[in-house]
Amino acid sequence: MQRLLIFNALALSHQRGRCWTTPALALILALTTTRAGFPSRCRRAYRAAQRCTSEYSEFTFSGARVASIILTLRRLFEHREPDRIAAAPVVNDDRWLHPPEDLLDPNARDQYWSDQLAHGLGPPIFDMFCDERLLITAMSQHKMKRILCAGSGISMEPRALAAAGFDVVALDISPRALEIARAFPPSDGLLELFLDVGSLRPFGHVDYVVGDILDPATCPGPFDVVIERRTAQNYLEPERARVLAALAARLSPQGILFTHCHDGAWTPPAEPHHVTGEWCRDQGWPIWNGTGTKPDGRVAWLLTSTG
Repeated sequence: MQRLLIFNALALSHQRGRCWTTPALALILALTTTRAGFPSRCRRAYRAAQRCTSEYSEFTFSGARVASIILTLRRLFEHREPDRIAAAPVVNDDRWLHPPEDLLDPNARDQYWSDQLAHGLGPPIFDMFCDERLLITAMSQHKMKRILCAGSGISMEPRALAAAGFDVVALDISPRALEIARAFPPSDGLLELFLDVGSLRPFGHVDYVVGDILDPATCPGPFDVVIERRTAQNYLEPERARVLAALAARLSPQGILFTHCHDGAWTPPAEPHHVTGEWCRDQGWPIWNGTGTKPDGRVAWLLTSTG
């Protein structure tokens, strides 16, 4: 049971839809779970991790680096029991885990992403809640083509959506983040975390744009879908409302605002809290998560993850 604590906390984190363990996390799980009992849905990510770390030197996990990650994750999830690797020479300063106070400072954001990379946390772990299958189906049914991934950071989501044939713009204020996103090696195993092979289509592409979400002249749209994942929730009011309004202004009249919030404090039996969903409801937008008939006009698609 002790060796499954991180798996229980992260890989089985509650969300609506599928929950895929990612390659970077799989490396951690590989050290804390017996290989014979490795959960079947981790095996694909485990193999992808081996490929990614062998192909991209910046993501190589040294023993001390993995030890640091495990200790940090266990601390975050209140694991209090003695650790087998507690004696490893690691620094217990977890400030690098947290986004900078000034979210609109490009230099601070660059440093944040460089710190993640330095600690071995690459794109896969930040995409652990991304599953595009239902969204791809909904967009195809409604003949939607253009997507804005706002505040995309180092995510591989823009690349995966382009592989499904969509025209994608990845917008972030951090040049370093988009540099990492471009450089990370593509692989079939990585794409399978986002979509099914049958969803692959030609002629999709990604444009990487460095810019401020709050600047209306940057990527003005209109877009059929605007995706923001755990970006708007980092802002306090009234800045959060400004961010959401700026994203909504880029939507087409029939567009979808896909907003993903992470509720790390959630415990059952309470319902997970979706911070940005409150703003969408205040605007009178219908909430639609891709099943059934899409309501007329703009809609909000809400995803909540926990863990």
